[in-house]
Amino acid sequence: MRTDADAIDAVANDDAVRLPLWRGVQPVAALWFDAARFDEAARAARMLGAWRSGAQALRFADGDLLRFPQATLADCATLPGLALCALRQDSSQHDAGAQGPLGSAPLAADELQRVRGFDLVLVRGARPCGLRLADGVPLDLSVWVEIGDFTLHDTFDCSVTLTPPALPVLRGKGVREVLGDRIPPPSEEREQFLKQIVADARTRTRTPTAAADGRRTGEDLFGRVLRWLGSGAHGMPGKGASGHGVAAGDGLPARRAPTPPSALRDALTRLAIATRASRLIGWRQGAYLRRMMKRFEDGDLGEALRHALPIDATGDSLGQAFGTPGRRGDLRLGTDAGPSVNVHLDEMVRAHLREMYRRSFERLDREGRIDEAVFVLGELLNARQECLDYLERHDRHAQAAELSLAWDMPAATTVRLLLLAGDWTRAVQIARRDGAFASAVHAMEQSHPEQARKLRLLWGESLADRGEWLAAMDAVWPLPEARALAIEWLRIAEDAGETLSARALVRRAERLPDTLERHGDRIRALARPGDDPADAEAATEARSALAEALLTAPQRTPAIAAIVNALLPAIAGDRAAGRNLLGKSRLNKLLSLGGDPYLKADLPAWSLPPASQRTSLWERRSARAFAAPAAGLMAIHDVAPLPERRYLIALGEAGVAVVDARGQVQQRYATPAETLVIADNGLVALAVARRETLSRVSRLDLVRRTVADLGSLRADAHASRFDGAAWSVVADNRILVIDTAKSLREVIWHVGDLPGPLVAARHDAQYELYLMRTPLGFEHWTYHLPARRLASREIVKLDPQRPCLLLPYGRVCQPMLESLSETRLHVSFDTQSRRREIEIAAGDGRSFGHVSAEQIGIVCRAARQEGLIVTVSTPDRTHVAVCRMTDGDTLATVDWPAGATPQFRESDGHLVFFDDAGRMLDIHADRETVTAFSLC
Repeated sequence: MRTDADAIDAVANDDAVRLPLWRGVQPVAALWFDAARFDEAARAARMLGAWRSGAQALRFADGDLLRFPQATLADCATLPGLALCALRQDSSQHDAGAQGPLGSAPLAADELQRVRGFDLVLVRGARPCGLRLADGVPLDLSVWVEIGDFTLHDTFDCSVTLTPPALPVLRGKGVREVLGDRIPPPSEEREQFLKQIVADARTRTRTPTAAADGRRTGEDLFGRVLRWLGSGAHGMPGKGASGHGVAAGDGLPARRAPTPPSALRDALTRLAIATRASRLIGWRQGAYLRRMMKRFEDGDLGEALRHALPIDATGDSLGQAFGTPGRRGDLRLGTDAGPSVNVHLDEMVRAHLREMYRRSFERLDREGRIDEAVFVLGELLNARQECLDYLERHDRHAQAAELSLAWDMPAATTVRLLLLAGDWTRAVQIARRDGAFASAVHAMEQSHPEQARKLRLLWGESLADRGEWLAAMDAVWPLPEARALAIEWLRIAEDAGETLSARALVRRAERLPDTLERHGDRIRALARPGDDPADAEAATEARSALAEALLTAPQRTPAIAAIVNALLPAIAGDRAAGRNLLGKSRLNKLLSLGGDPYLKADLPAWSLPPASQRTSLWERRSARAFAAPAAGLMAIHDVAPLPERRYLIALGEAGVAVVDARGQVQQRYATPAETLVIADNGLVALAVARRETLSRVSRLDLVRRTVADLGSLRADAHASRFDGAAWSVVADNRILVIDTAKSLREVIWHVGDLPGPLVAARHDAQYELYLMRTPLGFEHWTYHLPARRLASREIVKLDPQRPCLLLPYGRVCQPMLESLSETRLHVSFDTQSRRREIEIAAGDGRSFGHVSAEQIGIVCRAARQEGLIVTVSTPDRTHVAVCRMTDGDTLATVDWPAGATPQFRESDGHLVFFDDAGRMLDIHADRETVTAFSLC
């Protein structure tokens, strides 16, 4: 063991280090455990607690070092040891590939000069001291782990004690909760009135307003009639709109569907007009308004505000109100965005009310009565953004954040207010849920730069969790302290497939001057044609990806110009052969971006042949026939197409494999998988394996080739796609959106207490559709993505004895065998609008005549572009038809051997058929290309 004098070369200098240690959230690369503070056992315990896979432990004379395989964002104040981060080299030596020293403090360039040549820099007594990694003695921490006393037992089922995912507490607070005792309590006069309408809290009838605003401050006679009849003002049987979300205290409720006016209320309105009762109703409401305005004119604001009528709301309307409002018991702001009934006022009257409320607000503001002023802005004037700004000007950030969340204001506004209130947990949850990092960062950079910097780091980490490596690099690049982390993410993207690595090459050329030295060989390889046709096709795709990335480069750098000049002849050759779709204007832009006068002089004028026309399967006028490949040796449980003609295949207990277009295995993952959930970018996936009542879920990083076990959960149904982090699951009568970046414990959005069991679900890039069976029939819900706003919720009439298919754009159909003949069978299906029929021919001289209708099994699946996949199974064969629903035409047929019914998956234009005999057939519908192989 080296002595302290041998191991540490202290540099004598009278100038002290300006900043002695790292503060806040930093990309931590290692931890130092000082021997002066901790004995050997304590250091070992702390290192074991902070250990990560791939870490390295070294012992020095004055302490121990735990070095991580890669830097990770962490709060330095909460770490078990002294945080060490990568130190930036000076500009003359800054190199993307250079490994700078690790330091315990953010040293300036002149301070770093004193310890040049060292691998570690520790600040001791306000002066930097250097260490070399070569002087450290490797430690084996396993000797500190004693397992001899443990006894191995048989495993048992733990499903009954499974802890469900934690639901987020993201609901806002009403003004009574926000302002507390500063608003007076309800009056005794109000109590009797409240008793009459207490049941109204569970109905859809709302308070009369000058415009529909959804605040509950009273109830009219006809509203009581509606409740007594049990009709529900929405015309919706079953649960009301207020019951659609989670229960109070459970977290973030679902957003509501637009509500149509009540048909019964419209009928009563017409009756009132016909019988001239409308005059009496108008007289009563006019008298109420006169009394209310007199209170304002008399200066009795306390009582006037309790009787005031909200105006300028934007909520849904149930129709005409027939009664008058009641007196408010308190000045509670409405947070329920449900529908209301209307008191129809002349525009001049509403303008007068608006001016009167505005004067009241100004008076309350002058008198310092902020709470009541907030009530006028948020409740009476419905100036919600102005109300939040007013609270912010008075440094009431926590109150503004609660109201913003309750009112479902834009996510960037809510995130910013939560951050100003110090509520980072909910702010990050909302930013991840709604993808609001960018807008929130840009909104805070000028006014609150420190919070914006921290949020930018979390933004980059969120993108990296989703496999968006280049976007993560772009997010944190403006931060000098995160530059090393950004370069690390860039390197990960460079190791990915051809398309992503091509985009990464352009990003590197934009920002780092060493691009040509590091990647010159690859650029030259792409610039020349290859001998292998498969390699030539991959090079063409890479050049096309490079061309697209170069055309969108925000600035011209010498490295970008050099790449363009090297590749442009090959790109032009691809275009001449019809292998890309670049036009003259885009080729000229590339030529200008390169800026090489000699290349410009040598190139002839562009003479471009017509680009190859890619036909879509959905536009065919005649059927195309396909046949299944030969049987393989391994059962295929699921297939997900990946970029660059690769496939991710679930092999059950045999794990997961990545194969190329010829069926050759390129990568294996040792985790069980029966179904696959693929990210939209094709770089991350989830492997799901059923375990009795639970599902075990593993996360696959297809770029870094790693597997992470996320745990197990109950799942009645789940989406087959996700954005890399947020995954939709139906479990325990709830719709959950789980953040899968680290585990299955964090829920970022949910809807609880579904009205009935799930019948079918469909998850597309723009919609999520759910069909549920309720005691009163079937309910169909449609959510818009990515905001997850409820676009529609409706009752649909369906035959409970027939299967249901959810079609794109929110429709439902029910197929059934209509008729059978010698050579054809007819499948009919009903949608909400009409009945359609598809004819399927036996083909190839075959016949259906030797089988009965009972021997035919029909399975239908919906595809995008109004497509329907019909699988007809008979004792001697399986016939698959790809049909167009708009006219019933058959576009493609697939013959499959008997006894092996193919499964089907649609993903990004791919129609993939596979079975448990190792067959895989992929029809790319948009290009009409086919890939088939047998997995051996």
